[in-house]
Amino acid sequence: MAHICKLVGVLALLAAGYALGIAHQSFLPEAQAQKKEDERIPADSIIRIRNSYATLADAQQDLVAAGTHEISLSIVNPLAVGAGGTRSLEDLERGTGVDPFTFGALYAGLANDSIRSEVTFDEQGRLMYRNKVVRLYSPQRMKELFEDYGRIAAGN
Repeated sequence: MAHICKLVGVLALLAAGYALGIAHQSFLPEAQAQKKEDERIPADSIIRIRNSYATLADAQQDLVAAGTHEISLSIVNPLAVGAGGTRSLEDLERGTGVDPFTFGALYAGLANDSIRSEVTFDEQGRLMYRNKVVRLYSPQRMKELFEDYGRIAAGN
């Protein structure tokens, strides 16, 4: 008899928990899909962003042709282009670090097709290029990069 009482008590607690869970759901707002692009960003801004990206892509090709920039990403790196170019492939080979945009893009799986198979993660989740840990530029190199970016962007 004691076992039956315990069983009934456990079942009653489970039923009460289930009922409270169902009741609680009715108070939660319904999940909504993310707003469409044109609802979050003004149309004029979208056009400016797209035009700017196209201009950066053109500038990147100019820098590649001039020999001051190497492409390691499947997207345009606005920081590297704005600073007059970076030698990201060479930097990856030497293990001397990369700029923050390159690091983030590599981490997100946006490596250029030519190096995509060489970019991996180790067992600790660190970003690797040809079995070398990918690091950010040194503070001094980062400072120089942003100084170049600022100087070029300001037209000095």
